[in-house]
Amino acid sequence: MKGKDLDGDNIFITDNILQKVAACLKADRSGVLVGLTIQGEILITGCLSCDDIRNTSQIETWLPGGISVKGEFNQSKNNKNLSFSEPIFHASLINDDVIIIFDQQKTKPRTITLTEARRMLQDSTFSLKLVVNMKVDVVNNGRLNVRSENLISDETTFFVPSLNILIKSSDDGEFVKCFPKSDFSNGLEVKIVKSKSSSDNVAPVLSCQPSSHVVYQVPVRFDGLCYVNKDSSSNKIVTDLNMTLRCFLHSINVWLESYNKTSTSLPVLQFFDFNVPGWCHPVSICYPANQSDDDLAQYRRETLHPLFCESCDRPIFRRANSLNLDKEFSKELLVNPHETLPCPKLVDGKVYTVHGLYSYHHYMQDNFNDNGWGCAYRSLQTLMSWFRHQGYTNKPILTHREIQQVLVDVGDKPKEFVGTRKWIGSIEVNNVLSEYLGVTSKIMFVSQGSELEGRGRELAMHFANQGTPVMIGGGVLAHTILGVCFSETSGETRFLILDPHYTGGEDLKTIIDKGWCGWKKGSFWDQRAYYNLCLPQRPTLC
Repeated sequence: MKGKDLDGDNIFITDNILQKVAACLKADRSGVLVGLTIQGEILITGCLSCDDIRNTSQIETWLPGGISVKGEFNQSKNNKNLSFSEPIFHASLINDDVIIIFDQQKTKPRTITLTEARRMLQDSTFSLKLVVNMKVDVVNNGRLNVRSENLISDETTFFVPSLNILIKSSDDGEFVKCFPKSDFSNGLEVKIVKSKSSSDNVAPVLSCQPSSHVVYQVPVRFDGLCYVNKDSSSNKIVTDLNMTLRCFLHSINVWLESYNKTSTSLPVLQFFDFNVPGWCHPVSICYPANQSDDDLAQYRRETLHPLFCESCDRPIFRRANSLNLDKEFSKELLVNPHETLPCPKLVDGKVYTVHGLYSYHHYMQDNFNDNGWGCAYRSLQTLMSWFRHQGYTNKPILTHREIQQVLVDVGDKPKEFVGTRKWIGSIEVNNVLSEYLGVTSKIMFVSQGSELEGRGRELAMHFANQGTPVMIGGGVLAHTILGVCFSETSGETRFLILDPHYTGGEDLKTIIDKGWCGWKKGSFWDQRAYYNLCLPQRPTLC
């Protein structure tokens, strides 16, 4: 699609990406908008900040197959000098609005929600998961690099085991007609079955050429996503899968270039998939297995976070943040049950909720009967799960007995406390988070439940700035607050409550229908009981 055929109505971009682009432009940073063309419309799936926006081949090595550069953004008025080889559109900031410019015409793109963008991507593409599990040849000729000439070519043939289908370049027929109409949103597995070989029938010739080169064989496992339009030809699919392979090889070479060339051993390289905030799809990042997350902190801080337009105060690319594309989350516990709830109806109400993921911990889980006394323990476990899901820690979630032992170790409780059924409150939750995870918390004291609604603005600011779930204890009950809906005009507040007193199985419908996770009015709280709230603060971590 050429620039002259574009207008704002057929360029779709999410608010999340627009905000990132606007922040980059205000900081005088340039970059690119990436995505794919779907039936004449462009869906922007992410953005990257980079100094050299001409080098699209280098930029696209960070992207899944099928996703490519669709536009550039910078504040230069002479954007022609900054355009890359095949520019589609240019984005600039005018009066705090991101404006699309092509053929000297200015227009606003069509904004959609992240959910709508992901649905658009899923409805219009097949998600293929290219599985590479092999030993690659690494040549040391003074510069370490992967030998790739026999791995990538137009003659490479791919195989879809679950459908027993080969994918290869051909001028006739549409490969996608072979696909059943099924949901492959988690990625349909594809393997390499044939790489480049000579098509001529010739007698073999053996030649011997002295060389000082050393060849290592390095085992590598790579699961790379590739998005292909449902109307793509076989040629296009092979091209996109080969692009996925090139990204895989480029990621390996980046690390090999920085490795000690005189060494007789090489590190095992591992690939991890990450959900970048605001992006419509995951991205794959390569790390050496012999380097810890702390060892890689500088690489994340100086390369990954600036590239993906992220600040360096929150973990995004630590191994604990990575996804398993086959099974994103454990099925043992529910994750983020509140996301199925509609927003409460409140005049001028604005919703502020927990950022990221958490697991729902409640009575009777883990084959442990804590009915009647363990609600605060379960709320604490939910808080700990949030820090695990966001990559702040790899530590396991503590059991009731382990929580009690931590409180004894810090001098909060006597040693006889371990193994009892005694309650804990917000202060104890704060002490455990501090000792076990190194997380500090703010404690909010409320003399009676009738005053909680008046704290709506403070809680709204907590969720806007920190985004952590809040443990609240009062009387004999403890709950987890996941968010608030606050009206600036009336001061009214609705509370998004996750109730640890639920004793049933992991049945989302029952939990939502029966109000174990739901929006509550101020009358939900005991109006005469005092309450303490533990508001965990995000550590600064990259």
